[in-house]
Amino acid sequence: MSILDEVRIPLLDEARRSPNLLSDLAGLEQYLAESYDARSFIELLQNAADAGASRFFVGREGDYLCVANDGRCFSRDDFESLCRSAASNKTRASNIGYRGIGFKSVVTFAESVYLVSGGLEAVFCRTRTRQEVPGAKRVPLVRIPHAPTGEDRKALENARDLLENGYKTVLSLPILSAVRSRPSSARSIRLHSSSCDTFGR
Repeated sequence: MSILDEVRIPLLDEARRSPNLLSDLAGLEQYLAESYDARSFIELLQNAADAGASRFFVGREGDYLCVANDGRCFSRDDFESLCRSAASNKTRASNIGYRGIGFKSVVTFAESVYLVSGGLEAVFCRTRTRQEVPGAKRVPLVRIPHAPTGEDRKALENARDLLENGYKTVLSLPILSAVRSRPSSARSIRLHSSSCDTFGR
């Protein structure tokens, strides 16, 4: 069984058995996202450092924001920690960002999340989660991963271009239309729109 299925199947089963809990998690995710909003890129940079990366990339490709690093690829435990709020397998003494919740901040500017890391390809999408759990009043973005489909071609192309340049883990983030049209947020996105390599310099 793939890493995606190992993590997805039990999470989906939990959500279908308790859709109200899934709705509550959506509220928690929004709170965490707002709390970490100003630290989004710092949190992603810290995740790269935790993975032992020597390079970190942030780039704008049309309506997508791409974030990549060349650290170790996601393990099953890493991926499950990403999906479960405050369930990181990092320890306070040895790792930065040990709570595993900073990643949730991407929900303030991304309408979905495409993750490619080693042999793992996954999509986080509220629309697909609602289809899978129709009993939930609202759903979190980063909770139940889905397998990519043909509709995800552009996001995955962005990721594969970076993989060909030596990066190991790539996030491709379609930017929310409300953020693209909001002046203050647009300036923030443009600030990070040119690629940058860190650690190795």
